[in-house]
Amino acid sequence: MIAECFAIISIVLAIAFIFLRSGRKIYAYGILPLVLVPLVNLLSDRLALWLGKILPFDENNIKICIIFTALIAACLLIGFMGSKFQKKSARTVYLIICGLFTLILSMMFVVNIVVHL
Repeated sequence: MIAECFAIISIVLAIAFIFLRSGRKIYAYGILPLVLVPLVNLLSDRLALWLGKILPFDENNIKICIIFTALIAACLLIGFMGSKFQKKSARTVYLIICGLFTLILSMMFVVNIVVHL
């Protein structure tokens, strides 16, 4: 899932750059929380290895907890950025689409960890 994470991060950053170039800063900042879960998934191997020495848990369980923590943080950031939208309909669509994307992506990462047990 390393290549997929890099692809997601690069596509989201490219979209944010395009929004910034077109003068839509709120949209550009609004999609940046979508980068958090793939970025944390890339770092979860190293974090789990380090935390596995400190905590009495299996490294796979630590990876899953790290991904769920990133999911919670991303949803909080999405909620914060959603409050910046003026229209209620745009805010609702933004929250649903970004929230579902982040949730489904996190579940795919967790399933990938569980399948390789």
